This record gives sequence, structure tokens and C-alpha cells, in this order.
Amino acid sequence: MKKLKIIHLLSDKSIVPSPQQGAVQNVATNLADQLAGKHDTYIVSCLGKDQKQYELINGVHYLRVMHRLKGFYHYVNKLSFNASYYEYLLTSAFVIKKLMPDILIVHNRPDYVQLLRKHLGNAVKIILHEHNHNIRDMFSERKARRILDETDLIIELSEYSKNYDITEKYSKYAGKACVINNAVDSMIFRPYWESENKRRQLRKEHGLENKTVILFAGAIRERKGIHVLVDAMEKLINDHSDTVLLIAGGSAQNTNATDSFSKKVFKKAKQLGDKIKILGFIPHSEMPDIYLMADIFCAPSVWDEPFGLILVEAMATGLPVVSSKRGGIPEIVEDRKTGLLVENPEDAICLADSLTTLLNDHKMRTSMGRKGRERVENNFSWKDSAQQLNKILTIVENKRLNKFRRFDRRVGN
Repeated sequence: MKKLKIIHLLSDKSIVPSPQQGAVQNVATNLADQLAGKHDTYIVSCLGKDQKQYELINGVHYLRVMHRLKGFYHYVNKLSFNASYYEYLLTSAFVIKKLMPDILIVHNRPDYVQLLRKHLGNAVKIILHEHNHNIRDMFSERKARRILDETDLIIELSEYSKNYDITEKYSKYAGKACVINNAVDSMIFRPYWESENKRRQLRKEHGLENKTVILFAGAIRERKGIHVLVDAMEKLINDHSDTVLLIAGGSAQNTNATDSFSKKVFKKAKQLGDKIKILGFIPHSEMPDIYLMADIFCAPSVWDEPFGLILVEAMATGLPVVSSKRGGIPEIVEDRKTGLLVENPEDAICLADSLTTLLNDHKMRTSMGRKGRERVENNFSWKDSAQQLNKILTIVENKRLNKFRRFDRRVGN
């Protein structure tokens, strides 16, 4: 296979590598790492504090774009956004054109595609890697079609996302859409039964000895269902006095979760005293230890999640999962095999019932946790995802989209 020059373009808010990087940045860096030996691989991102404009890490070329206008417009909200956005995009386009890659992968920014196509022409193939429902939910139909016209291929995270974003509304472009699941490094996220001593020590440090621990991890947003989980805890603690909910939530931009929704959730949580422990934002590099302390993982998403990387991380750690039948989640969690999926996650009673089922059955928790770990090993590795991407890169480069076949894994394989 021909060695290609591949560039991953991240958003004007993305700083990599960084302890605060989120799921999109983790996906880009992991895929780049995996393919660095096969192709000349670059990541273009925003220049962070104390970072170099160029670095070679794990065989990947990191090119970081400086925001010269960012500080100047810091206090002018709308103007600041527009100036910062276009400065980053135009500078990135200049850098990319100078490198002239074979393929450019744009992560989660459909709005970048048209300007990039204008600057790069047709010599560079453009892949849009969607991490949310941007195409369908954020643009007018006219704008979305223009973006899709300029895109050589769209990568979605799940069959659900592909159908929702492309097939249902933009069927003309269905032949351009494929699925590559997110994945996890199962050598970093190890099953808890391999580290019992460390697990006991961590639980002791956090005052969780002799407790049954439910873990929530993720952004403190309404769509994540954290408010429903807090309500569910209120309903089940009378019968399960040894149960504690750990909340590892926030974001790199809002580490203390100080918005009005977060304040409301935390106010309610504090009313339950020591039954809920709020850890705040946890850097991704520290999350393996957080999962290690838990007995059950709960992600009660009330929206149609495109995927749900935290579910894969929790399953890799050997945790049974309680989540919802929304979006791409059922493609990850096999209901009643690796976890329990709630039909109506907005209903705190239903959520409490599913949690109670696992709290009352240690054998079920253990069985689901082990099957979840096995499922991750067989279906959600970065090596497999990178192999799928590599096949797709070859097809795109050879302009054989009409011969495209899906390389996504299917549930139950």
C-alpha cells in the first residue's frame, strides 16, 4: 500500500496532547498513533500554553496554530468568537495547503469543510469525522447538502448515527457514510479483579470501605441524565444504606461545573449527605483509577448519544453498566448481558429499579462485568478501529467510493 500523508484537523478549541483533552481529541490522537507507522501522520490543533508549535510524538507530527487575535478580542464576545474562529481556520488552511496531504480528516467541524475545499481544491481528499449529530442538528438542509457535496467521505461513530445523520435525511449521500466505532486502550483500562489491592487502597483513601459504589462520569449536562440519577439515589438509599454515588463530572472549560444546571444538581446532591461524593473534573489520564473504585457504572443519557466512550471504558474495567436505550448505546451495551438498559431514562423510578436489580445481585454484577470486558477486547480496540480507517483511507485515495463496503463491527460479533 502506498504511504499516504494524512492530516487530522481538530477544532480551534482543541489543545493536544493535554490532560484536559476530551473524547474527540482522544479519538484523533489514538487513531493517529496507530497509523503513524503506516503513513506520514499529522495533527493540526490550537497552540496551548507552554506548548511548542511543532513536536514529533510517537511518530505523529503535531503542528499547533497560534491564536494571535485571541487575547486582543478576549472581552468582545461575539467578535472574539468570529475572529478567533476564522483566524484559526484560515491559518490551518494555509498550513495544510503547504503540506498538501493526500487526505485531510476534519474532526467534528462540518463548518470547516467548505472553506478548506476552497483553499485546497480537489487534490486533497476530505473526510469528515462526525462525533456528534452536527450535520443534521446544527445546519439548514441547504447548508448541510453543500457540506456533504464537498466531503469525500463521512465517518460516523455508530449505525444509529449514520442512519440519523445521513441515511434518513440525506439518502443521496448514504454511499459516502461509514461507521468506525470509538475504542479504548484495554491495557490502560484494566479489569478491577487484576488490581484488588490497589482497588482497596483507592476506596480507603476516598472513604468507600464496605460501600457499594455507583459511578457517574462525564459532563454535568441535562442531556447526560445526571439529575435523574441523583433523584434515583434519593429513592434507593433507604433500602441500600451502604450505597454511595461518585460523580466524576465537569469539563476542561468548566472544571467546577459552575453553570446553573450544575448548581441545581449539586444542591440536590448535597441534601443526600455522604451518599453522594462529588469529585469534580477528572483528567482522562486519571480515570482508570476512578473506574477501579466502582461496583456499577451508570450513564443514564436522556438524549440520543452517537456512541458513548465512557461506557466502553467502564466495561473495560469490568463494571456492569446501567444506561439507556438511546442513540448508539445499544450497539455498545448488550441489554441483560453486559448491563441493563432503561427504556425511559427520564423516569427516576425506572432508573432506581435497574440499579436496585444490580445492587441486590452480586453474581449478576460479576457476570455482566466479565462479559463486558470480553466484549471490549473483541470489539472496541484502537487497533481494530485503525485497521478500518486504514482500509477506508485506501478506498478514498483510490477514488473508489462506488466500491465502498462498510468495515464497521456489528453488535454481537
